[in-house]
This record gives sequence, C-alpha cells and structure tokens, in this order.
Amino acid sequence: HSTARRDELLTFELYQREGVEWYILVYPDENKAKVYRLVEGQYMKEADFSTEAFEFDIGLCSVLLEFSRIW
Repeated sequence: HSTARRDELLTFELYQREGVEWYILVYPDENKAKVYRLVEGQYMKEADFSTEAFEFDIGLCSVLLEFSRIW
C-alpha cells in the first residue's frame, strides 16, 4: 500500500511539473475518484466523486464524465 501511495505522489508531482491540465486518481475498490485541475502551475482539487458527474472543460469542447457509470 505504501508503494502505491509513493507512486501516486511521484506521478502527481511529475504531471504537475509537466503541465498536465487534469489529473484524476481513481480508487475502484472504494468507488471513488479525485479530480485535480492545474491552476497557475499547481494542482487544485476539484472534488471527490463516486456517483456524481463532472464536466471537463478542455478548450474547444467539454467532456461529461459520469462517475456512477464507471463502477
């Protein structure tokens, strides 16, 4: 479990440094996802989701992700 957490933190830092706009951590065993958005070079948490929907604005279009349909 500590290895997974370390990998999660390393990926988080790498994506943030490289400017990846959206970062989603998915925990299928818990039916939960954490959504982060890059704001001024730092990830800001949008929210935790399990059954909700979230609309990702990706510039010229948007993508609606219904988390309840993932599980």
